[in-house]
Amino acid sequence: MFDTIVTSILVGLVVLFSMRYLLMRITAFKSVVKTNAHMLPGKFALVTVMCTDTHVGQVLVNGQEWTALATQGQFVAGQHARVVRVQGVRLIIEEQPV
Repeated sequence: MFDTIVTSILVGLVVLFSMRYLLMRITAFKSVVKTNAHMLPGKFALVTVMCTDTHVGQVLVNGQEWTALATQGQFVAGQHARVVRVQGVRLIIEEQPV
């Protein structure tokens, strides 16, 4: 009787730890889905309010309005740019490559 209980407990623990290990291995390979600001670098933006490297302007990316600074030069309203990175709540933009 005692042997049966001990064996059952040991088998249960082995199954528990094996399943935990397998589930951790499976979930480790899931790709991370980028959302919100993490997906913006590399996207194209339309300048709606002039901006420079010192003057904060506004851009439209994916239908959302963001404040933006230029890496260099000046961007006027209507000009297209590319998002380089997100710095706080501002987008840093550069000239759109041809």
